[in-house]
Amino acid sequence: VEPATGTVSARAEQSDGVLLQAQREGVTYDDVGPAEVAMRRELAARAKADLEVQAKHEQARVQTEATERLEKALRDLGPELNQAVNRATAEALKKKAAQLGRVKEIHDDVERGTLTITVEV
Repeated sequence: VEPATGTVSARAEQSDGVLLQAQREGVTYDDVGPAEVAMRRELAARAKADLEVQAKHEQARVQTEATERLEKALRDLGPELNQAVNRATAEALKKKAAQLGRVKEIHDDVERGTLTITVEV
């Protein structure tokens, strides 16, 4: 919380270990030589592409979970932030009232969220 600007920053980190697997099979007429090498390269490229798709899916899942956790934490933090803002505002009003004149009475009703300051000018 940055009181001067009213900015609230939050960050959540989440990591998850995942095991990604891809298996591709192919048939070639030549068991050795250029056809076999080309087939292996093609199968490896397909498997790699499949792993990249799986990795993106898992990354999106983990990011969604982290976002949900962060949103819940911010919702839970809301009342506490409101109280902090109210306390800071009340203190600022009390200081300003003291600058305006002699403070005769201060009535702070926390339950109702009201602050009454009587100042003699």
